[in-house]
Amino acid sequence: MKKGFLLIGVLAMTASVFAQQQAGWMSPSNEEVAAAWGWAANDEGKMAWSKEKTPHPAGTLIAETESVVLRTAFADDCSGASINKLKLTYYSVNGIDYKTEGDNNVWQGAVGNTNPKALNLEDIQITTGWVLDYEVKADGYLTVLSQASLNKNLYVIEGAMSDEGVVANGAVAYDFFVVCDNQPEGLEGIQFSYKLPADEEGYLDMDAAAGKFVDGGTIMWPYRIFMGDAAIETSDKKYPNTNAATVFPVYEGCHYYYFCTGSKVTAGPYIFTKEYPTSLSFTKEIKDGDEVTSTEVYNLIGEGSAVKAVEAVLDVNAPIYNAQGVRVNADAKGILIQNGKKFIRK
Repeated sequence: MKKGFLLIGVLAMTASVFAQQQAGWMSPSNEEVAAAWGWAANDEGKMAWSKEKTPHPAGTLIAETESVVLRTAFADDCSGASINKLKLTYYSVNGIDYKTEGDNNVWQGAVGNTNPKALNLEDIQITTGWVLDYEVKADGYLTVLSQASLNKNLYVIEGAMSDEGVVANGAVAYDFFVVCDNQPEGLEGIQFSYKLPADEEGYLDMDAAAGKFVDGGTIMWPYRIFMGDAAIETSDKKYPNTNAATVFPVYEGCHYYYFCTGSKVTAGPYIFTKEYPTSLSFTKEIKDGDEVTSTEVYNLIGEGSAVKAVEAVLDVNAPIYNAQGVRVNADAKGILIQNGKKFIRK
């Protein structure tokens, strides 16, 4: 990947810094962020953000740490928004827990109003839309947390802003992890991941990606990458609620533009690490009053990761569906779907 783009001015830090690990999210403790996003004390005296979408200029500050500054890339009507679709309690990276404390909500991100246009990876042009701009000041890895738009195309573009829009070096080959809820019958509780193939510089390898990951110059939508064409038949356009993490290498002096074409991805919170994360998990605490009675842990990276089980083990007794998404008997014939894979039985 390329380096050397001009760094933009440094602002006051809002961060949780543990050695070389930093986590950033939209916080009212940063006065510039609070003013830009309409934070104000609610009836209980706690700081809350405005959920009304209002005009924000390009370069509006969302979050900041020592090594990363997050801003809006283009002018848009947008608002603060939680990325926590599954109502999780906290997330952990490399054994460090990030929990909501006081007025700080570690799930706090933002969402815009304008869909970025379809993108051709052979001729990258980004000029408008809801696009997040991560400016990086040190080499390392960035983990971006979001609600995943499973029916949209997700991009991470390395480049720099000009008067005409983003001048792109290329599309970054990212790793994508997602936890789903409210799946169609027979597909409940799926947790999956994929790694876009990379060339020697870390950009998306178009030759290796053709067919499975890239179709007609665009990255396939995540649900289809995981399930193949079967996703079209089984989803019936009913996509699950999701929490996701996108992990990719970053370099000092570069900007990384994060967005979904045809969608306003709700994202923002990030973790910067010097090395690729050894562990990443989401945790949901189930409570009875103030007492935690049980926990659900979704391991995305690291020992015990459910993703590995999903990728490596197929249940031979899993339900079978036809091309219309209707459950059928084990001896049915025609185009069938099992374990999210399509096959033909004559």
